[in-house]
Amino acid sequence: MKQLLCLLLVFAVVCSLTACGQKDRGEPDDRYDPEGENVPSHLLGGGEAMVGGWTAADDPTVTPELQAVFDKALDGLVGVDYTPLVYLGRQVVAGTNHAFLCQARVVYPDAVPSYKLVYVYEALDGSCQILSIADFDFGALCEYGG
Repeated sequence: MKQLLCLLLVFAVVCSLTACGQKDRGEPDDRYDPEGENVPSHLLGGGEAMVGGWTAADDPTVTPELQAVFDKALDGLVGVDYTPLVYLGRQVVAGTNHAFLCQARVVYPDAVPSYKLVYVYEALDGSCQILSIADFDFGALCEYGG
């Protein structure tokens, strides 16, 4: 539970830092839906989607629907296996940006895993792509001791 709270805190900080001066990758077009009427149900969770802002996930579980979005975006990516561990949240744009905390493992024997923040864009037409993959350092989250 303590780790989950720490992860959510880090997600909030990351969102606030990356939102400053960063343009959304989903460009508005004639399909843009500010009322969220065309937002897939798996994105809405228990609360309303806030257009343009990041919404933390009500439940960090990577559902089969979210796994399908993740898999579609990373289809064809070779060299590193990414396993989504936690669904952090979403940002409704002309489509939806998703944030996942993932374990990454380079594809070679005895590779040491690392952790990454993987941002995925899901377009209104159902296509998906990787927005960015950022390093995630657990050691930088909290300081222990004196």
